[in-house]
Amino acid sequence: MRLPLLDAMAALIVVAIMRKGAFYPPDDLRLPAIAVALGVIAVALTWRQRPLQLRDVVVIGALLGFSVWWYVDAHQRGQWPLARQVVGSALGFAACYALGRTLDDASRRVLRSGAIVVGALVSSVGLVGLALRSQPLALPAQNHLRLAGTLTYSNATGALLAMLLVVAVSCPASRFRDAQLVLITGGLLATQSRGALLAVLIGLLLTWRHLRAAVVPLALGLFLGAIAVAGSGAHDRQWLLIAAAVALPAAALVRIPPIPGRWLAVAGALIGLVVVAVAVTSNSLSDVAKSRSGTASVSDRSYEWRAGWADFRGAPLVGAGPGNRLHLSDGRSARFVHNEPLQVAADSGLVGVALITVAFAASLVRRRGQRRVEPGSAVLSAFAVCALLDFPWHLPAIPMTAGLLLAGLPYATSNTSPRAATQRSARGAAPL
Repeated sequence: MRLPLLDAMAALIVVAIMRKGAFYPPDDLRLPAIAVALGVIAVALTWRQRPLQLRDVVVIGALLGFSVWWYVDAHQRGQWPLARQVVGSALGFAACYALGRTLDDASRRVLRSGAIVVGALVSSVGLVGLALRSQPLALPAQNHLRLAGTLTYSNATGALLAMLLVVAVSCPASRFRDAQLVLITGGLLATQSRGALLAVLIGLLLTWRHLRAAVVPLALGLFLGAIAVAGSGAHDRQWLLIAAAVALPAAALVRIPPIPGRWLAVAGALIGLVVVAVAVTSNSLSDVAKSRSGTASVSDRSYEWRAGWADFRGAPLVGAGPGNRLHLSDGRSARFVHNEPLQVAADSGLVGVALITVAFAASLVRRRGQRRVEPGSAVLSAFAVCALLDFPWHLPAIPMTAGLLLAGLPYATSNTSPRAATQRSARGAAPL
């Protein structure tokens, strides 16, 4: 596929990220509609060279079917204004996925590099907003601030950075990759999103072969995140965060050889001890750790989960209707279940769940000859984990990013080092 179409789709996603994730009308439908147009053009132009495979048709068809079902159900119940974000997300994901499948190898490498740049920029903007205590780039929570960035919601920014961090780790090691990885890691920690941290851990487990070449920038990013969190409750530490946001990525520009495998566990243990020591000696950091490790927010969400389950049990086939208000057992009402699969079940019933399940399952079908987890699949795993604890499917910018990365990232290789790949080719080993 020609790069201009990829550039246009990437620019569209960046616009969606800048405009609060395209959560608000008219962006929630207008930007995904433009993505659909770009996806159709890309597929039409490359059909002879790289036609969509059966699994791709199933993914796109299931998402289109889900969008139609969601719209018809919401329109009949008069709840369309409260339910349109999900349709925009489904259509945007499908369009970006379709365009990603048309990319050639060179375009896939460009996409990977560009995704990391976007992650570094999103994190940098959020860190500056956190240092300047500027809302809504940083939002107050429990007597401290959490990085929110242009998405203006900390958990959504955490979900975005979690996906992009997995991409950065799977990228071949280089000085500029390492510097950007430091920023992405620091920004992710500064969101204080527990769901995003869990998603990253799972994504990194799926791409563990790349970790050896990423230990140092990840460690520097942990320090940057610790400094950001430690200063989130203070008014006189802006200079320290800004200095760290400049100095630590700059330190990553110094080329350090990958740590040998036998020392990897030792290095991880030392880094963990240092982080614990910083947490213990910093009152602000320890306060944040206590508040984020508490069960208060989980208890609040349990009311929403029970209400969502009650709506599903009341109408298991078709659900209570997209955009339906949740009636909590404590007398309150809520809009989001904070669990997207349960939200789909509560709002659209087994029909909606079946269509979404088919789309996700088909997208994970392995290509012929594939022997390892692709980076795109690891990104989708991180995206899915975040959806279990929040509502990222309601911000079209996040599903659009996930769809493009899932289909468009380069295929997995056995080593992130270009030198190792050259040596393997010289020995006559077949690439994976």
